[in-house]
Amino acid sequence: MQSDELRFGDVMKIARKRAGMTQEKMAQLMHRSRSSVVKMENNQQVIDVNDFKRWMNLTNAKDMAVIAIAGLDPAMAGAVIETINRMMGAMVTWIF
Repeated sequence: MQSDELRFGDVMKIARKRAGMTQEKMAQLMHRSRSSVVKMENNQQVIDVNDFKRWMNLTNAKDMAVIAIAGLDPAMAGAVIETINRMMGAMVTWIF
């Protein structure tokens, strides 16, 4: 796999960790083995669209799903999203 290719497993791992879930917990929620979760996160297993969608829903990471589909670097995009959220919060405070 080339370095510029989209790596859904990386995004899934970030989403799981951000949600504070262990691989064991994710495996249980996904009705998979822990080794299957490890393979998905390490991009060693083909990830079904339905599995990806379920994972993102379980981790409440719809923002990360958009980042993955857009092909953005999750680390950089995460910082951008945090900045936007802070700006939006400040704007709402200013308006109201």
